[in-house]
Amino acid sequence: MNEIAGHFDRLLADACTPRTVRAIEGAIEGGGEARELWNTIDAAGFLDALVPHGAGGQGLALCDTADLVVAMGRRALPLPAAHTLFARAALAQAEGPRVRERIAIAPAATEHDGRIVCLRVPFGLVADWIVAPFPRQWQLLPAGEAARTGSGIHGDLHADLAWECPPAGTFTSAVALPWVEAGAIAAAASMAGALQGVLETTVQFANDRVQFGKPIGRYQAIQQQLALLAGDVAASRVAAIVAANDAPSSTRPASAQAVFSAAVAKARVGESATRGTSIAHQVHGAIGFTHEHQLHFATRRLWAWREEFGSDAWWAERLGQAAIQSAAAGFWPALTARQFPGKSLAG
Repeated sequence: MNEIAGHFDRLLADACTPRTVRAIEGAIEGGGEARELWNTIDAAGFLDALVPHGAGGQGLALCDTADLVVAMGRRALPLPAAHTLFARAALAQAEGPRVRERIAIAPAATEHDGRIVCLRVPFGLVADWIVAPFPRQWQLLPAGEAARTGSGIHGDLHADLAWECPPAGTFTSAVALPWVEAGAIAAAASMAGALQGVLETTVQFANDRVQFGKPIGRYQAIQQQLALLAGDVAASRVAAIVAANDAPSSTRPASAQAVFSAAVAKARVGESATRGTSIAHQVHGAIGFTHEHQLHFATRRLWAWREEFGSDAWWAERLGQAAIQSAAAGFWPALTARQFPGKSLAG
């Protein structure tokens, strides 16, 4: 973790405690608002890290800020801070408005007879603005003007949003951006952080929980499971960081390598989330599912993020198809170069 991310993680450690997350979820389910945590994060300036200097930001590259997103996941932040980080940079690049509120990125958007629909938008319940990606353009739409429907699942922040026509205040950019890959990278980095938090919580529990006269963490069977979890955490972090390093920017457009790395990260971290959450809940037993325990804040997020912007199976299928198309002679060179022919894995 770099110095910038270290400062941000310490901020979240104080501001985004399990008690805070529980209170925010309760407020949202009760129809209320939860602005205090967002105001604290926004005031610190970290969400402008990708915005160029000339537009009031820090002008950093995504590879320098990936650890910020990892920190968000580690603390199970119930707000679209990672999406806002990406969206503010895109708005600055498109000379759009400066938005201080919460921005969520929709996986896709459809438009028919002026009616715009975005389904299963991550953090859709708590977002003020929605990035709606279309094949040849993208729009920033005010969420308050939409018909918003939650999933009905406890603690789930996804929502369906629909606008009968583009409302006042809508910003449109005629330059298509790789929002699916950006969302996949954000989800992968968030999941890598959440898995790190799950590992820390599980190791602590294994050291504290005494059974048959000694901590359960001293039993070989438990140690083996924790070792598997630790391996998944390490692999997930590497995959997410590599994807961030290869990601497109205002000076480097989307490449086959960027798409490949995003696909690998989402697939690898998704597999880790499935296995890692299972191990964590097995070690914790029934207490990990209780509302009072903090484990489920991370594992519920992981299960939700696993399906966002393409599941691990969805990306793995596309990687497999691309590998087949590269043929035997081209497979190994393409794999070592981290790019299969073409740029349409997300298509």
